[in-house]
Amino acid sequence: PTPLMNLPNKGAKSARTNKAPSKPQPIRKGKKIGRNDPCPCGSGKKYKNCCGKKHH
Repeated sequence: PTPLMNLPNKGAKSARTNKAPSKPQPIRKGKKIGRNDPCPCGSGKKYKNCCGKKHH
């Protein structure tokens, strides 16, 4: 049998360069808002009791 290393490369990428595409990461602008921080909308409520309910 012919060793695999001696076979011609027919356009196949080597295993080292053929990485699986990574998941796209969400783009965050600014600092993360903590659940107990005041809501940035200006209501005076905690984020978790105001606009944070929309996200979870």
